[in-house]
Amino acid sequence: MKTLFLKLCPNCGGEIDDVSLALGVPCRRCLQLPIEEILELKNSLDRYNFVKFIYERLRSLGTLKHYEKIYRLEEETRQFNEYYKKLFGNDMWAPQRSWLKRYLLGKSFSIVAPTGLGKTTFGIFLALHEAAKGKKVYIIAPTTVLLLQTYERLLHFREQLGFEVEIACYHARLSSKEKLEAREKIASGEFDILLTTSQYLSTSFNTLEGKKFDLIFVDDVDALLKASKNVDKVLQLLGFDKEIIQKAFNYLKLLIFSPEKENEIEQLRKEIEEYKSKHKERLGQLIVASATGRQRGLRSRLFKVLLDFEAGSSRGELRKIVDSYVLADNVETAVLELVRLLGSGGLVFVRRGLGAEKLEELAAKISSLGLKAAAIYSGKPRYHELLEKFRNGEIDVLVGVATFYGTLVRGLDMPERIRYAVFYGVPVIEIRTDLENITPSKLFVLANLLIGKLPKEIETKILSRISKLKKWMAPDVVKKIQQCLEEGKQLEGFLKKVWDEYCAVVNELKELLKSEDILAALQQDPYISCRKLSEHVLELLVPDIKTYIQASGRTSRLYAGGITLGLSVVVDSDPKLVQALGRLLSLRYEDARLVPFSELNLQELLKKIDEDRKRAKAVLEGKIDEVELPQLKVTLFVVESPNKARTIASFFGRPSRLRVGLANFYEVTTGNRILIITASGGHVYDLVTRRGIYGVEKHGEKFIPVYCSIKINKETGESYTDQEVEGEIVDKQEVVQALQEMALTVDEVIVGTDFDTEGEKIGWDLALSLSPYVHRIYRAIFTEVTRSAILKALEELRTHDERWVEAQLVRRIEDRWIGFSLSQKLWKVFGKHWLSAGRVQTPVLGWIIQRYKEHLASRRWFIGLLLENGTFLVLQNVYGKTKEEAENLLKQLENNELIIERVELEEKEVLPPRPYTTDLLLRDACRRLKLSAEEVMQLAQDLFELSLITYHRTDSCRVSSAGIEVAKEYILQRFGEQYFVPRKWGTGGAHEAIRPVRPLDAETLVRMLQEGVLQTVQPLTRRHIKLYDLIFRRFIASQMAPAKVVEARAVLRLPTGHEEVLQGIVEIRDPSFLQLYDPGLQQLPVPVQEGARLKIVKARTWLDSPVQLYTQADIIRLMREKEIGRPSTYARIVATILRRKYVIETKKKELVPTQLGMQVYEYLTSNYHSMVSEERTRELEKKMLAIEEGKLYYQQVIRETFEEILPLLKELGVVSESEGKQEYS
Repeated sequence: MKTLFLKLCPNCGGEIDDVSLALGVPCRRCLQLPIEEILELKNSLDRYNFVKFIYERLRSLGTLKHYEKIYRLEEETRQFNEYYKKLFGNDMWAPQRSWLKRYLLGKSFSIVAPTGLGKTTFGIFLALHEAAKGKKVYIIAPTTVLLLQTYERLLHFREQLGFEVEIACYHARLSSKEKLEAREKIASGEFDILLTTSQYLSTSFNTLEGKKFDLIFVDDVDALLKASKNVDKVLQLLGFDKEIIQKAFNYLKLLIFSPEKENEIEQLRKEIEEYKSKHKERLGQLIVASATGRQRGLRSRLFKVLLDFEAGSSRGELRKIVDSYVLADNVETAVLELVRLLGSGGLVFVRRGLGAEKLEELAAKISSLGLKAAAIYSGKPRYHELLEKFRNGEIDVLVGVATFYGTLVRGLDMPERIRYAVFYGVPVIEIRTDLENITPSKLFVLANLLIGKLPKEIETKILSRISKLKKWMAPDVVKKIQQCLEEGKQLEGFLKKVWDEYCAVVNELKELLKSEDILAALQQDPYISCRKLSEHVLELLVPDIKTYIQASGRTSRLYAGGITLGLSVVVDSDPKLVQALGRLLSLRYEDARLVPFSELNLQELLKKIDEDRKRAKAVLEGKIDEVELPQLKVTLFVVESPNKARTIASFFGRPSRLRVGLANFYEVTTGNRILIITASGGHVYDLVTRRGIYGVEKHGEKFIPVYCSIKINKETGESYTDQEVEGEIVDKQEVVQALQEMALTVDEVIVGTDFDTEGEKIGWDLALSLSPYVHRIYRAIFTEVTRSAILKALEELRTHDERWVEAQLVRRIEDRWIGFSLSQKLWKVFGKHWLSAGRVQTPVLGWIIQRYKEHLASRRWFIGLLLENGTFLVLQNVYGKTKEEAENLLKQLENNELIIERVELEEKEVLPPRPYTTDLLLRDACRRLKLSAEEVMQLAQDLFELSLITYHRTDSCRVSSAGIEVAKEYILQRFGEQYFVPRKWGTGGAHEAIRPVRPLDAETLVRMLQEGVLQTVQPLTRRHIKLYDLIFRRFIASQMAPAKVVEARAVLRLPTGHEEVLQGIVEIRDPSFLQLYDPGLQQLPVPVQEGARLKIVKARTWLDSPVQLYTQADIIRLMREKEIGRPSTYARIVATILRRKYVIETKKKELVPTQLGMQVYEYLTSNYHSMVSEERTRELEKKMLAIEEGKLYYQQVIRETFEEILPLLKELGVVSESEGKQEYS
């Protein structure tokens, strides 16, 4: 046993130890079984039988309480599964079990799952099962065809199961008489299950109004949302009254359009939550399946407000595509040859603007090759029939337009059929530089293309106005602007304001684009293709990456067996466009590369593609049993930060969202997992204060810490555990309870907290708290938040490192004992209850005090000279001990000359710096960006969570092979191969240096964000970009060749007879990495000419010290050098010293101790030197490392710490004399 947790027993809700939690059972008082027996049972029984055994044991002892909920859920799932097996002959699939458990827990939710996984089957079966129990169910289908299929299956299932269930069905193919009878049946409520289309709900709600359904299953929520009022109707049918629906709608409007009305918003939120809580038992449940997960208007968000979920999509960012290209002078000939070679199951996308005739012509030419081809485009009659013929193999190839909303580009989901896509030209966005009828979307693209090509002041002004326009340009506003452009329609009010600003920006850009310099810069851009339309007008062509991704994505689809492999081939004659497309693709997906088609092993690739199609076809036809498919698991993935959770979810499409209590869950599909991602919000448990010694009890020979959930005061932000607190409190136990409820519905939990001892302890706490609710729990490790890193981590699972956890337990206990005991002494002595002390912060405070004393002791009168060349030279060897002495020197220097006596030149190689570790980043960012250490760490945390840099708490400067590839791509592209010198900078270890995860410099990053090619879940500020720029430049520099410079050493003779020696760079012969990163090289401030004389224009003196006061950057350097603190604590320690007012920061960012700081330090070092000495602190850090490495038993270190502070504990009355001798001896 390592720890005790309060209020965490899954049965009685009381105290429980980590051993019982790890086994997934109630506390020892409830269960009364030896640990060895429990372990044997857990290893021999499956989940259901193990839970059943625990349940029956508790019931027989008379101790059964909350564990009954866990058992009942497993039992009801088992019973439901028996019916399912009776009908289908096999068990439910894992996702179906998960959906069922969510339903049984009373949740409304959106189903996210690949094609062929039985979403509709589940809905039909659940409807029958619940109707047989006396519940009213409504199934809403998108079309009559699907409705009839559902109806037939309902009747068949009902007969097979022998359920006496009355079904009412209304559809367009009924006769007039049958329609009348169906309407009467619906109006009278003489049914258990109602089945209609979403169209019926829109047009015939009068027959349904006033009725209440226990369950509504919507087979395609996208069809339902086409009429926004359907949302209100569904909510009414679930039991919500019109008044609360309107309040929820008002709440949404305020939240989006008037967020400043905080009080009104909060009042409405409380009313809505009270209503939901009061009417929880009578409200029905909604389950929806979604194709796109798109929000349509404000009303669709009512589901989020009233039912705590948002629809999502299983499609989107998932792609397994070989992206290739062919450069050809005759594009059409190359396209035809490719189609002939690749055969049936292809899509051909033609660049916009060639017209329907060209599509038909190309389809005819493909047909002449012996393949049946058809052109598909908007307005083509009966194109749905052609799509169906393509699906069943009667047509081999479809030809369409490469436009984002094109018929073939969106909504075509045929994993069993589509093998490849060929692009007749790179899909492009075309922009004329005379801006003739330019649309808003093209204007925004143009603005990004002009970054770096306009004068800086003008660029800043233009981008600011563009940013404002983007905020105003909601979809309906864009539509109105386009109508103005096409029809000259007049606008009023706000729309006129937008139109006027739009026209003003367009006119300003028109004038700028008349500049030959700007046009030349556009033509020289390696990623813009230009056509000359006239002497002063260009047409700019840039890849339409969104259309390419969407169109090529038709070849790689998600289905119940995984993701199909697809092939995409782009054919173009313009290498610039191909290169630009490849760059944009690799920036969007870190593992995507556009490769020459000629380099592909086509035979092997097509074999894999065809195997996937064969498998997908069998799955969709129901010919493969579950056992032959990859086991699709439902996984709860817990990370620390909400930003990180949202970022990870965004890698896999548009997530479905579910809110349970205080936690948000984002559901996506990765191919072999349905992944439900959530965040703990950091630590959830901390030491109590009222038990044992400041929260640590003695059990036999062991010290056992007692933990309970953290409570946070919403107003002050302060956190507590077991103290009594006034005000509104957020209890982290509510987050844990939400996670526990979701854990009940999944196959496994994976904990992905940060990869350090603190993250390991957070993850361990979470794993223990969830263990009774799920069968399997794993740990995932990743040091960058990228799609490939997450997928790799999910495949390389491990358990928590107990040694790291033990090290963190020691650290926390030691912090608590030293901090609480010394702080209480400070309170008594100084009468200030906000003072604190710590083993690390005290030596750090001492360094600042010592430096301050040295600074004062060495003050002198410095002399500076303004020379005729404009240089201001601070003399190092000439100064005054007194002001009078300095003034006498000034008289000798002013209006005189200095002579350059000797100059020595030397050519030197300047090696690039190593990449950043935490301490180096803090030092550089504090100094260069004028940020505090705490600010730097928060910004770096954001950049890490937003998938822009690797993990930022690291003391390793090692560069992985993936990192070297990032640098290689950027350096080769920007500077050339001669400047690339790969360096690992270290060996071994899981951590690596802080580096960017993509070959994206800051300027390109900003452009990608503005274009929407890259999207982050949190907006980036200028400070984020500046810090990213610093990290990027330093890292790329670390992989470049040394620079070659000429350094000079100049000896100056002063009029006073003194010599000054200056050193500095006089020439850069090969700049190499200096083009990116300035390591702080000093230029020689005087001419390189022996005998040269420089007139002294002015001389002045001031009082200062050669011993500079420390900055935050200096303190962090010292902490690293003296091995005190860790990367995760550097910033926190400095922040604590400043917050306690022991130190203040000057305008120059220098640290000066306060009187209070000096008094506290004097008191602590005089009375408790051994506890707070630098040597003792460093020794303890080494012991922590030894614990992590398994070289030292953690209890031994806790005992040593206890013995060290025992006299102080007795002095404070925390431990009595007798206790100290007996219980704690």
